[in-house]
Order: sequence, then structure tokens, then C-alpha cells
Amino acid sequence: MKVKKIVICATTLAIIVLLASLLLPALRPARIDSNRSFYVARAEILNVAAALNEFETTYKEIPLNNGAAIFKALYGSNPKSIVFLSRGTTNSDGQMLDPWKTSYQIEILQQTNFTVLSAGRDRKFGNKDDIIFNSVSNDFTKR
Repeated sequence: MKVKKIVICATTLAIIVLLASLLLPALRPARIDSNRSFYVARAEILNVAAALNEFETTYKEIPLNNGAAIFKALYGSNPKSIVFLSRGTTNSDGQMLDPWKTSYQIEILQQTNFTVLSAGRDRKFGNKDDIIFNSVSNDFTKR
């Protein structure tokens, strides 16, 4: 009877180990991809911020329109036809999309101050997973 219980326990343990070894690699890439997307979004936000700073240096102001018009100005639709930002993945309005396919938001705070935001993995603005760059602090901030 004891031997039978030991065999059943050993078999159950072997099955659990086998299933874990099969499932863990499948779960791992999702986490790596999520982390990669986070860092891609941060890099893209920094590119947008640098483009806005270059635009401001050239024209002494930041374009004060909606998000699509700001991106179009950065893509070269400006008085001197200067391309400040390489066109990435965009939506039908011409707004740049983050890795989760949500458009980045640019909020103009003053003539030379702005924030660039990604909604993050959940694709909803206004919560903790948002990625926010603030030009005043020249750094990423949190909600």
C-alpha cells in the first residue's frame, strides 16, 4: 500500500514537472515582449520630445494644434518643410502610435512646455501604467 502511494506521488510529481517545463517557456516571451514594448514606448516618447524641442528651437514655439496637427508639423508639414521626427506607425489621422497601437498624446502646457504620453499596455489614459514624459523636469513622471 505504501509503495503504491509513493509511485502515485512520484508519477504526479513527474507530471507536474513535465507540465511546468512545457508551460513556462510559453509564458516567458509574453513578459519579455511586454517589457520590450515598454522600453520601445519610452524611446519613442524621447524621440517625440526631442523633435518638439528642435521644433521650438527652430520656430521659437511649439505647434499649438491638436495631436494630429502637431505630428504632421513634426513630420515636415511646417513652413520650412523640416522633418523633425521620422514617421513611425500612425493612425488614419497621422498620429504616431505606441507599441500597443494607441496614439501618443501631446499636451502643450505653455508655449515651450509639454508632456508626451502613452496609455501603456492597458490602452487607457489616466492610470498607473501610463508612460509620461514632462519637458519641465526633462524626465519621465508618474500619475
